Amino acid sequence: MDLKLSLPDFDSESMTVVETKPNRAESWLAELPILNVAQTSHTMFRSLSALNRMDIDGMSRLRLMEVYRESVARVCAKLKDEYVGQSLPLGDRAKVAADRARDFQIEMAYGYKRVLVDTLSSNRVRPSSRAMGSLSVVIQRAMRYLAEALLRSYQCYCTVPVGAWREIHQLYSLADAYAWPRPRCRMP
Repeated sequence: MDLKLSLPDFDSESMTVVETKPNRAESWLAELPILNVAQTSHTMFRSLSALNRMDIDGMSRLRLMEVYRESVARVCAKLKDEYVGQSLPLGDRAKVAADRARDFQIEMAYGYKRVLVDTLSSNRVRPSSRAMGSLSVVIQRAMRYLAEALLRSYQCYCTVPVGAWREIHQLYSLADAYAWPRPRCRMP
């Protein structure tokens, strides 16, 4: 299946900005001060964005994306307090928080889509059943983060990410194509 997923270009200068060892990244994320959500979200977003523009192997990227998941969810919950329940159009501070929350979802989707593309390119034929287990999680997470980006856009009357619906449909079709064999139904 030919996927047309939007991904950021690789940038060799990103290597100095981000931690690529999952244990160290987890410690670093845990130490970020959640009370200062503006600074923490900015720092974490820069790191996640740089990670998505680095050329690293798929398994390392997957481990790092899994490390970022909880921290991104925690920061996005704090950002949500800034824009949910506000009058529309959003004020400057609320708009910045809503845009940052949406951008986090887009970056998380980029990371999982990059893992998916790397996995599919390394397996020219149908992936093994073991690889399919992790691949199904990657597809689901990419779809989820794209859907979350759409939700943030709709909540705040912001611009919808270009091609998000098309990518969700492509990911669903891919998941359906690689689905486990379905049991045959017997007609009476």
